[in-house]
Amino acid sequence: MTPKAKEPPPRSFPALKGNSHSLVGWLANTLPGTLFRHTKDPERIKADLTEGIEEMTGYPPADFQDTRSLLSIAAPTDRAMLRHVISKLSPQNPFYIVTYRIFDQQGDLFWVHEKGRLVQEGTQTWVEGCILQANAFQQPQWQDTQQQKSLQQQQRSLLILATAPPVVEGDIKRVSQLATKLVAEATQVERVSVWLLNKEKTQLEMVDLYRRSANQHEAGSILKAEDFPAYFEALRSGRYIDAHDALRDPRTNEFSDIYLRPLGITSMIDAALRVGGEVVGALCLEHVGPQRMWQDHEISFSGEVSDQIAHALLNRANLEAKAEQVRLQEQLFRSQKMEAVGRLAGGIAHDFHNLLTVIAGHAEILSNLKSPQDREHALQIVKTTEQATELTRQLLTFSRNEQFALTEVDLVATVRGLEKMLRRLIQQDIGLSVELPEHPLTIHATQGFLQQILTNLVVNARDAISSPNGYIAIQVEEQFIRDPKTLGVSDLAPGSYAVLHVKDSGQGMSKDVIERIFEPFFTTKSPGEGTGLGLSTVYGIVRRCRGHIAVKSAVGAGTRFSVYLPLQEATETSPEPSKPQAYLDQFGQDRLLLIAEDNPDLLKLTEHFLQRAGFRIITANNTIEALSVLQQAMESDDPRQVPDLVLSDMIMPQGGGLALLAWLRKRAPSIPIAFMSGYMDEQTAQNTEDIPCLQKPFYSKELYQFLHKVLEAKKKKSS
Repeated sequence: MTPKAKEPPPRSFPALKGNSHSLVGWLANTLPGTLFRHTKDPERIKADLTEGIEEMTGYPPADFQDTRSLLSIAAPTDRAMLRHVISKLSPQNPFYIVTYRIFDQQGDLFWVHEKGRLVQEGTQTWVEGCILQANAFQQPQWQDTQQQKSLQQQQRSLLILATAPPVVEGDIKRVSQLATKLVAEATQVERVSVWLLNKEKTQLEMVDLYRRSANQHEAGSILKAEDFPAYFEALRSGRYIDAHDALRDPRTNEFSDIYLRPLGITSMIDAALRVGGEVVGALCLEHVGPQRMWQDHEISFSGEVSDQIAHALLNRANLEAKAEQVRLQEQLFRSQKMEAVGRLAGGIAHDFHNLLTVIAGHAEILSNLKSPQDREHALQIVKTTEQATELTRQLLTFSRNEQFALTEVDLVATVRGLEKMLRRLIQQDIGLSVELPEHPLTIHATQGFLQQILTNLVVNARDAISSPNGYIAIQVEEQFIRDPKTLGVSDLAPGSYAVLHVKDSGQGMSKDVIERIFEPFFTTKSPGEGTGLGLSTVYGIVRRCRGHIAVKSAVGAGTRFSVYLPLQEATETSPEPSKPQAYLDQFGQDRLLLIAEDNPDLLKLTEHFLQRAGFRIITANNTIEALSVLQQAMESDDPRQVPDLVLSDMIMPQGGGLALLAWLRKRAPSIPIAFMSGYMDEQTAQNTEDIPCLQKPFYSKELYQFLHKVLEAKKKKSS
């Protein structure tokens, strides 16, 4: 076999430098520039240059073998073009001519003209050519061409940004990511970022930063006004901060040690974002490398981009305002529906409670029968009456039409006291955890209200859990709500709140169900398993206590209800006297009572109870009749004809309790009045908050306790 010939070793580059009498030497000494040769590397490292490079830039040729590359002294905006030109050279396309700018050792820019070619000999490939400094006539011409290209790219970038869907949609994150990349490419700046001021105008928060060399976005940094007062003042008072020398410019040199020098930033343009004339943020261009003299068109370009971002902010505000308007309209519609149910409930509550009072009273009388079987039937009537009463009160509570005096209640102690009862409500295979703070959280409510809220939420959570080993978690915490709109509610005051969370591992709810869960009579349970008033009642109680209830749920992901109740400062109160025990039948002591009630059955039953207690009774079936009795009593010479107390139904024809109250205050202020009511709206309750009122339905013992309290108060007032 013929041995394979050895390939000759790679040759070194042919010498660029010759003696002064050679052609190469003559060119090297006379050209207004430099000859060069380097490997086919877009970064142009380890370049071999003639002495002319030092005359042009101040850097000796040896520097380009180790410490710097030809590409590194090119203007940052021109480097991408040079990389592209070198990388595209091939044996089929070996020649090129380019014009660009380079920095000298002092940091000044000047224009050069480069002509080169690709050379390939065997396995060796290199690029060689010459770089000539532009003369005074050529430089402005090339500069105008370069500027024209830059302007065209900037205009294209503005058009892309102005027509981008995120601008119309007010999606600030996407707008910022698009704007920073477009600006970085159009200006060849290494770092471009968008910042927004917080509501207090005390700090800038980074929305997006684009680093061009890494093609990466990031966010999250914060700049505080107290740390950089000169910069924040300059941003508020001007359109631009055009810092050619950012390290020395008084508007930006506050960043020198902690930001500019570590990152190599030498020049900056910051364009203020303004909405309605108010500065809301900034678009920042940060140049890395030798100082850069910003051109007017670059400064204007940054302002035009900032205007587009501000336009997106304005669109976002308008869209949020429209969404808030829709939400408020939906809230109004929901309130109107609830108000309609409230009026319906209030309309039937008066008559219904009258009927229930009659049923309950007669059942109470029957419960004294000797036959155990008869007594059992009577007690069943009592029990059913109580259930009907609770159903009606749920309707009234939901509609905020049943009035209760709110008192100071410790939410923590209440939940702790209900824990045992709640554990009995759920199945044994459902876990219950209760997390409570150590300190009390005082709110305005009633113990009954809180029990209803917690019971309804826990029962709903229990019913939502179908898989074994489910759990219900109850948590109470304190929160300060700075902006109630974050909760999706506009009529909540900022401040401190006690928050009750009830979370379950149940089946969760769809969006459609969530939108309806507080509607009265709406339920996802099977017929006969629920009334649809549980969550409606909770909603009504929470609103009655000037709070808010929120729900977070998804199908298959469980549900969490959060009840926000305003915190109150606890006040010291003296203990209430113990309630009187059962009364003897003759505690009325022959006192005269005027009973005004338009329901004849209830009037007769009340008269029976009070006569049995030792009262003398005068009855009236309506307001006019009651006023006539009072007028005759006041005209009588017999003091025994003057009632010791007027007990009136609140709602009757011709004015009801309010008409009697007005007459007594004007004609006979010494005669006290008390009300019986099955329904009282909020306005009436406010107008009569100083008048005792007995809620219907009631039993004889409740009636006796109520009248005893009223008469004792009269006695103390007289003495």
